Amino acid sequence: MLQYSLDLTRPSTHLFGVSITAQTNGAKHLDLEFPAWSPGRYYIYDFARNVQDLRATNAAGDELRIERMEKGRWRIQTSGAGELTIHYRMFGDTLSGTFSQLDDRHAAINGASVFGYIVGRKEEAIELEIAAPAGWKAYSSLKPRRRARRNLLVVANYDTLIDSPIEVGTPTVRKFTIEGITYWIVIDNASSQTTRTSRQLAERIDQFVADTQQTVAAHVSTFGKPEFDAYWFLVNLDPYAPNGDGMEHLASTRLVINGHITERDNYNDLVGVMSHEFFHIWNVKRMRPAELGPFDYTREQHTTLLWLAEGFTQYYGHLMLRRAGVWDSRQFFKELAAEINRVDRSPGRFHRNLRESSFDTWLMAGARSPMASVSNFRNTYVNYYFKGAVAALLLDLELRQLTRDRYSLDDLIRKLYQQTYAEQPTESYFLRGNGYTERDVRDAVRSIAGVEAELYLLWLIDSREELEYAEPLGRVGVNIKRGREPKPGEPEPSKLFTGMVMPERKHGSHEFVGLTNVLPNSPAEIAGLSAGDTVIAIDGERVDADTLTPVLELKRPGDTLEITAFRGARLRTFTIRTTEQDTRPFRMELNKEATAAQKKSRKKWMGE
Repeated sequence: MLQYSLDLTRPSTHLFGVSITAQTNGAKHLDLEFPAWSPGRYYIYDFARNVQDLRATNAAGDELRIERMEKGRWRIQTSGAGELTIHYRMFGDTLSGTFSQLDDRHAAINGASVFGYIVGRKEEAIELEIAAPAGWKAYSSLKPRRRARRNLLVVANYDTLIDSPIEVGTPTVRKFTIEGITYWIVIDNASSQTTRTSRQLAERIDQFVADTQQTVAAHVSTFGKPEFDAYWFLVNLDPYAPNGDGMEHLASTRLVINGHITERDNYNDLVGVMSHEFFHIWNVKRMRPAELGPFDYTREQHTTLLWLAEGFTQYYGHLMLRRAGVWDSRQFFKELAAEINRVDRSPGRFHRNLRESSFDTWLMAGARSPMASVSNFRNTYVNYYFKGAVAALLLDLELRQLTRDRYSLDDLIRKLYQQTYAEQPTESYFLRGNGYTERDVRDAVRSIAGVEAELYLLWLIDSREELEYAEPLGRVGVNIKRGREPKPGEPEPSKLFTGMVMPERKHGSHEFVGLTNVLPNSPAEIAGLSAGDTVIAIDGERVDADTLTPVLELKRPGDTLEITAFRGARLRTFTIRTTEQDTRPFRMELNKEATAAQKKSRKKWMGE
């Protein structure tokens, strides 16, 4: 057994003190490796960059020689020692589902960003001891063990260690039980004392516990009792976190909300990511693409199936909230329409299909680096979360149509879970089964609804064409239209198309607008405009973040516009010959004239 220890007693330094004690088993050297990536987040992060003060000693305390072999690997010469201890400190001050944070309030530990492993020995059991400031307590799905006044966490192997996040501090803790399984909700709140003790927050936390219980019950009733005895929702509320986030794990999840959950939109984000991550206990954490486990933490693990692993999960995150009654139809349709609109606004849908987007996700982290060259991903990449969710919606409706509502996407998930996970032997020390391939998915679809359904699935994942929404949604009595509902006597909004993509309108802001993108083959691109240009006038009239949209709304398709913009230090003028194209966002609503059959299908779909 390997002995890990974690020292959190100097939180103001943001340095996690780590030591690993291991028997050498007669080896001349041991290699220490740090992961380059974290399961569930398909980017190369090279966590070794935050390692400092690395050293190793034998049982007598003598220093052992260390040399760096690769970017994330160090070699320790044992010099005949029967036991050695590796010491290092790891910097961490980023609150997210991937990285770790240690400060004077808490520690949010995501294992891959803190713990290294001894090469060739990931399968060994581990005891983890945590030293924390007075009053702090550790919360995790790892099993506690008390030995000789030492508080230990016990884990079967390294893979499970880094798949089990830990929250250490003084959080609010709540729980509920469903079918004998205890679900813990651990809420760390970085807000002010006034906010933390407010009645509004207490009521919202009560609501979140109730909504989570309803949502978990809906998932379990659909997909079966999970194979753990406890599950942990580790929730971090921090208005100053860089981003919101969520990450799935074997028997837990970390949810990060960068705002106050007393605000409705932030609360909807919280329950949305909660439902999404919980569905992952079936999809990804157990049944999974064949390439995702056992893991090689040193390099990319490419798969063409993230549209199912993440996109279908995105869809079920929304659907289960509706079935649970946490969201009403209006909120559910709003979220589905948002997924459709994200696809509709992505010019990359004409360049990459779902297979390609899944495979290429590893390229995105480099593209986001501030030191990277400017890329054209905004015009050539379509997100497999959003388009995968849309594909899941359409496939679900197609399966229901072809089988006259006898079968649905629920049956596909259950079949894949049984065939590629539950009924399979343990092929590695970490995960059961071999994972699913595209052939497995296609066979399962065909067995449920025939060849026509399989061909439809292939079209969804191969296609670079526009998707059809109106007819499939119409089968369940739902209308989809572009634009907001017009008020009586209000004129039809203009369908003016320029191809200029800009940030959302900021009321009262008089800053000039920088174009975030110029769509390929659009009037703006033909005129010579480019992403990054700062628009200052249209037809000689000054425009800014508040006035640009209203000025454009006065124009009509076919108008010629004179655009004045800064390109760096240069002032340029461009002439755009506008065209007509309906780019207004989609909205979804109940069809008030739906037939009895359509209403029946809708009720089965949404679980009403």
